Amino acid sequence: MARLQVYNGERLSYWKEFETVEYRKLGRTGKRVSLLSLGCMRLPDDDEEGAQIVSRAVDLGINYFETSNWYCEGRSEIKVAMGIKGRRDSVCISTKCKMAPGTTGDDVKRNFEESLKRLEVDRVDFYQVWDFRWADYDAVMQNGGGLDTLEKLRDQGLIQHIGMTSHETNERVIELLDTGRLESVTLSYHLLSREKEPVIEYAAKRGIGVVIMNPLGGGLLATPSEIIAELVPGRHTSNAAAALRFVMSNPHVSTMPSGMTAISEVEENVRTWAEFKPLTSQELAELVYALDEYKTLGDQFCTTCNYCMPCPNGVKIPRLFRIRNYCKVFGLRDWALRLYRRMDADALPDNCNECGECEAKCPNNIPIISQLKEVAAMFEGVRD
Repeated sequence: MARLQVYNGERLSYWKEFETVEYRKLGRTGKRVSLLSLGCMRLPDDDEEGAQIVSRAVDLGINYFETSNWYCEGRSEIKVAMGIKGRRDSVCISTKCKMAPGTTGDDVKRNFEESLKRLEVDRVDFYQVWDFRWADYDAVMQNGGGLDTLEKLRDQGLIQHIGMTSHETNERVIELLDTGRLESVTLSYHLLSREKEPVIEYAAKRGIGVVIMNPLGGGLLATPSEIIAELVPGRHTSNAAAALRFVMSNPHVSTMPSGMTAISEVEENVRTWAEFKPLTSQELAELVYALDEYKTLGDQFCTTCNYCMPCPNGVKIPRLFRIRNYCKVFGLRDWALRLYRRMDADALPDNCNECGECEAKCPNNIPIISQLKEVAAMFEGVRD
């Protein structure tokens, strides 16, 4: 285990394993958070194993943990509680709940209290309006609604800061931020999805903390690929390191929760964080030029959030899109073919009856039905 020393609460210096790691201000909240943080959606099924990942992350200086009442079939917060036990004051916990039309203030309070019990804490540092959509505006903003409830909990000291996660358009996100009632915003941003850059800058310049979800595109950007390896200038230990470096090089980013499923992934990502050097202006210009060739892919890029599931017809939508991207984005056709052949026949795109339920639930507004047809065409005949 690495030994560490704290300097003014801003940087940690590691002997033996790592040199230094960077902490950044999270907007006007007064918090300094680790540039690399832990997204707790993909922790292992076993609680103890998940807790060990959380604990190792704390050991290595990660102090921001992003969880929810839904992740890991409702057990993510429990795993986090086990992992931070005895070190509550060393970490920032961010959790959240969905506030859709029909959600009352009492619903929000009940969700919050249940999260508090699972986390085994007396407060949370950040509470997010989860997947804030424009259609949810009234449920969140009305008198006695979700946000009023969160602000009362903040006045009681049970919540320190209130923010939101959102997949809305840039214009809508800015409108939501301009209400002045949110202190942080969590947005999807990675090598193949850069459309949120104007909002990231807008938020940061107004003192709103910027948290980046999906810095590895739901794990896809960690896939071994010569294409990705050649995109980001410089030498990197892995494609994941290159993709993380891209996000870390944006000075407006406060922290980026990355989903990690093993202690080895934590240690590898922390090493990338410790060795991080921002891209130079020339390197960034070259990268942007290369990325423009992938723009149309990035605009409608599935991050395997699973919000579209379950499909009433059994189609495994996120898995099919992941296989499609292996083939189309990274040129890994042989691997994609093997994965496609292994899928159950009931899970294939031919079973889609175009009901549209998935498209209504997709936070990235992906035209799922048409892309399923594309997948079917790409792999036509490979299972015969």
